[in-house]
Amino acid sequence: MKKIALSGGPAQTICDAPDGRGGTWNSDGVIVFSGGLGSGIAKVSAAGGVPAMVTKLVKSDELHRYPRFLPDNKHFLYLVDMSTPETNGITVGSVDGSPPVHILSDSSSSSYVSMDGSEGNGLLLFRREGTLMGVPFDPRRLQIAGEAFPIAEGVGTSANSQNAAFSASENGILAYGNGLLTASGNEMAWLDRTGKRLGAVGPQGQGRIGNPLLSPDQKEILFNLFNVAGDSSDVWLLDVARGVPSRSTFRTGISADGIWSPDGNSIVFQSNFTAIYRKAANGTGKEEPLLMGGINNRPLDWSRDGKFVVYMSSNSGATGSSLWLLPVEGDHKPIAYLQTSFNEADAQFSPDGKWMVYASNESGQAQVYVQAIPASGAKWQISPAGGTQPRWRRDGKELFYISSDQKLMAVPVKSGAGFEAGAPQPLFGLDPIYPPLSGRFVYEPTADGQRFLVLASVGDTAAPPISVVVNWQAGLKK
Repeated sequence: MKKIALSGGPAQTICDAPDGRGGTWNSDGVIVFSGGLGSGIAKVSAAGGVPAMVTKLVKSDELHRYPRFLPDNKHFLYLVDMSTPETNGITVGSVDGSPPVHILSDSSSSSYVSMDGSEGNGLLLFRREGTLMGVPFDPRRLQIAGEAFPIAEGVGTSANSQNAAFSASENGILAYGNGLLTASGNEMAWLDRTGKRLGAVGPQGQGRIGNPLLSPDQKEILFNLFNVAGDSSDVWLLDVARGVPSRSTFRTGISADGIWSPDGNSIVFQSNFTAIYRKAANGTGKEEPLLMGGINNRPLDWSRDGKFVVYMSSNSGATGSSLWLLPVEGDHKPIAYLQTSFNEADAQFSPDGKWMVYASNESGQAQVYVQAIPASGAKWQISPAGGTQPRWRRDGKELFYISSDQKLMAVPVKSGAGFEAGAPQPLFGLDPIYPPLSGRFVYEPTADGQRFLVLASVGDTAAPPISVVVNWQAGLKK
């Protein structure tokens, strides 16, 4: 975490914050912040120093994030996520580490604004089901002081972090982003090796599509479909020949990142970024839990022998995102594959099951590597100048990845007792839909590597507008 003068000059380091999730700075020179996933809220002097924790995690996979100071410079609002129903939601903490006070069960970032003529009470702002809400709040008694009411509709959020797209100043200005405009701006399309478009496939205008994956027989496509508000999703299947989509998961919240079993009869998917389930691909039958608990668990690939699913998981502290092998049968006890002080993601089994290709930022930039299974420490760097989202051709003779300048690259490879990789060659450009090391893919090659199913932006790709309202409190019903 760093600070820099508004007038410019060099940035000054305050303290370590490996994967920050928000902070707030009071007029006494104290900063409270979330240093990363799996971390409580800490305080530190704005002059720098060693942070001290002021909130405690009740569960190992609980999340504390997005603190905002209240007017007394001592208490602060923050979000408790992935906790128990009794403690989940908007909470008040204190810089002296006093016990937290649960305020609302809504999973949203929040902030407080003062109200003129309200006898000291103000408004607590938060997002609920796509709407910016306000509720009277007493900052002295730390309690709700009235009924919640809507302020603005169509307010966006980050689906996996509950960071609502709004900000309100103390001098009467409100700004918010409209999440509805970003939800339907992509489609699935077929391209050849030159990047020539061969046609679109699948639903359009029904929500945001993600992570397309061909079935082993290439007759169906598994994909994520987020609703138009962007705050829930399910895994869907598309019959390629008929062009008819069908829903495969029916859970609340986020169900996404489905992967196929080698025989195409089952899928594995993640629910709300913590649990991993297996179920029949056609959506029938019961879901079988394979993994419960954790942070940002995301299945990536299923080995050809059907024994393991490789998944990425984010941990607290310095380990970042790691790669694990999840046995599909038996006790499902995870086996560590790669745990380092860096972020590893995007893992894929080689067709012969002897090698793992993955992306890591161990060099300071995301690069693609290949390593044996189990990991030996010896590895081959595939991308010379940045790369993510690697995938194998079905016969194992070619690797694909996306370069740092968003080009799809093809690399000839030979594997067996050893491993050899040729020089990467660019094929065509792709839209930068996902950030690096996210564990999600924007393309899928056919078995022969001659065609590619890709996610493509459609319509207006400009950033959605931000609405700014001056003197917005004057329009509220008294």
